[in-house]
Amino acid sequence: MPEQVIRVLSDLHFGDRSSRIARPQALAPLAEGVDGWIINGDSLDTRPGISPAYTAEIRGRLDGFLHSLGFPVTQLTGNHDPDVSALHRLELANGRVFLTHGDVLYPEIVPWGLDAGEIRAMIE
Repeated sequence: MPEQVIRVLSDLHFGDRSSRIARPQALAPLAEGVDGWIINGDSLDTRPGISPAYTAEIRGRLDGFLHSLGFPVTQLTGNHDPDVSALHRLELANGRVFLTHGDVLYPEIVPWGLDAGEIRAMIE
């Protein structure tokens, strides 16, 4: 049985003025030939800001695109989108691959990283 092909994307920062992704559909070529995606944090910025309506709009646009892909998309939290998922880490390939955005390893940057201590202990 062939292995699944999973593409890992990180730090898309969709909707941010410095992002190079003007619309989610620009990511479509990265969906070719894969069985799923993992977005490893900072897909967009969901932290409280000056325009909650804009945040809701870009979140809706990104979510709509991700749901249209036709394969599983797993989102991990990042320091800019701590509420995008309940997942802060994944272990893949029977534990041989450990995936986290990394922000939870630095409590001085991300004090809301509730499992930062556990993840830090795993890495040590």
